[in-house]
Amino acid sequence: MKKKITALLLALTLVLSATALTGCGGGGGESSDGPVSLTLSLWDEAQLPVIQENVDAFNAAHEGEIEVTIEQIPWDTYWTKLDASLETNEAPDVFWMNTYVQKYVDAGVLEPLDSYIEGESFDMSVYAEGRVNAYNVNGEQYALPKGLDAVVVALNTELFDRYGVDGVMIGRATYGRPWIFREIRHYLDTGELLPQPSVCERVEIAKRHLAKSVEVKGERVGVLEMRRHLSNYFKGLPDFKPTRLQLVTLTDVNEINATLDYIAQEWGGADLSGAVPPPLSHGI
Repeated sequence: MKKKITALLLALTLVLSATALTGCGGGGGESSDGPVSLTLSLWDEAQLPVIQENVDAFNAAHEGEIEVTIEQIPWDTYWTKLDASLETNEAPDVFWMNTYVQKYVDAGVLEPLDSYIEGESFDMSVYAEGRVNAYNVNGEQYALPKGLDAVVVALNTELFDRYGVDGVMIGRATYGRPWIFREIRHYLDTGELLPQPSVCERVEIAKRHLAKSVEVKGERVGVLEMRRHLSNYFKGLPDFKPTRLQLVTLTDVNEINATLDYIAQEWGGADLSGAVPPPLSHGI
């Protein structure tokens, strides 16, 4: 039976305790001769010293019972390594999560935290409601907030002229929305917003995107890195969860393309003209 992985945005004492009690991690282990060993993965090197202090205090409080080690993985490889470790059942027991929680819930690799929260009588009101709800899927809580930041874009065209700037970089806004460049070009030229692509257009874009990813990164890494994009390409389609699960678990390029063809056939007439994948919207 596939092991469940507890996904968190930290809350160390509560969740590390819960993970240890349930043994739900992919990498944790226990022997009769030593403590339970758990791994916490995170991406931010700047926050590592503070997190290490918390982990050290936790280990000291549970000496001989639980021992937690931190694995810091840079952001640019974090999600690829996480996906690969989940496939081999070597994932960390506790790990930082971002806006991709739906993808991992659909894949069936996250453990709901509700029973642990209730068992510890943990006061969820200490968190902003919006942050809690962001990691609540179908009424189940899959993560606890660690912090809050925001991604915004501010454009001062006068600075472009003053410093001779030729362009700006767009990053995570492209996840599930690579056509954003076309949207920006059109808006700069006309001041008008383009409607979002149809389902069939998205399918063709996704196929080209997958082919290029495999061409540049190789099939294994190319497919793994495409999962974060494919999970967002078709947001808003009804009854799509089983198909999204296929998109984020298949490893064969031909099978992924066949699934994309099925999407065009099954949902080709759906109206996604107003659907904008997260994290950005036309209102920003």
